Amino acid sequence: MLNLLVFPLCDHQLYIALHSGVNMVLFTAVGLPISTSRRCRALEAMDVSRVVRKVGCTPDWQPVAALAESALARTGDVINNWLDAAAVLTWQQIFGAPHSLCSKSGI
Repeated sequence: MLNLLVFPLCDHQLYIALHSGVNMVLFTAVGLPISTSRRCRALEAMDVSRVVRKVGCTPDWQPVAALAESALARTGDVINNWLDAAAVLTWQQIFGAPHSLCSKSGI
């Protein structure tokens, strides 16, 4: 039972999910306003049309979306890996031996 509870802590996907989630929050709170204001100031110093200035002064949400997608996808992998481990550990508890499907197929 303890193996099942601590299994996600050994999964590399959990650390990738946490990394992406934390960086998403930090970029949204710190990086996005800084990059938007710097881009806006640079465009105001240039001789560009008003439309270009308006578009350039809007936040770029693509990095936030990419980090969110990565965090959610890796969280799904963590859950999938945990359920796989739960199935193997349950099989061991019920039948007393590891599942031998992989050894039969030559993998």
